[in-house]
Amino acid sequence: MTSFLLKLIAIITMLFDHTSLLLYGPGFSWMRCVGRIAFPIFAFQICEGYLHTHNINKYYTRLIIFAIFSEIPFACFTYIFFGSVSLNVIFTLILGLFSIHIYDIFTSIPNNKQKEVQQFYKFVAFVLVLLISFLAQTINTDYGYFGVLLIFSFYIFRNNKKLMNLSVILLTFIYFLPHLIQSHFHRYLVILFLCTLLPLIFINLYNKTKGKDIKWLFYIFYPLHLTIICILHFIF
Repeated sequence: MTSFLLKLIAIITMLFDHTSLLLYGPGFSWMRCVGRIAFPIFAFQICEGYLHTHNINKYYTRLIIFAIFSEIPFACFTYIFFGSVSLNVIFTLILGLFSIHIYDIFTSIPNNKQKEVQQFYKFVAFVLVLLISFLAQTINTDYGYFGVLLIFSFYIFRNNKKLMNLSVILLTFIYFLPHLIQSHFHRYLVILFLCTLLPLIFINLYNKTKGKDIKWLFYIFYPLHLTIICILHFIF
C-alpha cells in the first residue's frame, strides 16, 4: 500500500466522520466509527513526511499556514455540532512533528560522547516530548496529548512493527479508558475504541512507496469540506 492510498483512505474516512455530524448529529453512527480510521493515518504520515522532507522549515511553514487558514471553518464546525471551540487537527500535527524533531536533535549526539551523557540527552528528549503533549492538551488541540504521543510512537518504533503496534494499542487504550469507565464501558465507546485501531491494518500494509503525489490535497480539502458542511447546515 502506497502513501497515496493511505492518504486517500484518511481523507475519505475523515469526510465520512464529519458528514455524519451533519446527517445524524454527534450521537452514534456507523459513519463516525469509520471516521476513527482517519487520524492515526494522518499521524503516521507526519512521520513519513518528516523522514522524507528535504526542508523541515518549509514543512513547518506549510503546516502552520494551513492550520491558521483552517481554524475559522473548524471553529464554526465544532461550535455548530459540539457547542465548543478548539484548535484544529493541523495544530496537533505540528506539535507532533515538533516532538519528533526535538527528539532527534537531543538524541543525535556524537557517538564519542560518554554513555551517561547520551542517556541524559535521551531523558531530556523524552521529558520535552511529554511537555509538548501536555501543551497540546492544555491549548485544546484536536486529539490533544494523544495525537502528539501517537505521532511520536509511530516515529520511534518505525523500524519495529511489533513495538509500533503494541505502543499504539496501549496509547489508544489509555486515551479511551477514562471515557470507557465513565460510560461503564458503553458499547458505542468500545466500538469507537476498536475502530481507532483499524488503521493499523492499513499502516502495516504500507510498502514505503509514495505513489501519486497529492501533497496539497489534504491541505485544501480539510478547510474546504468543513466550510461546505457548515454552509449546508445553515441551508438545511
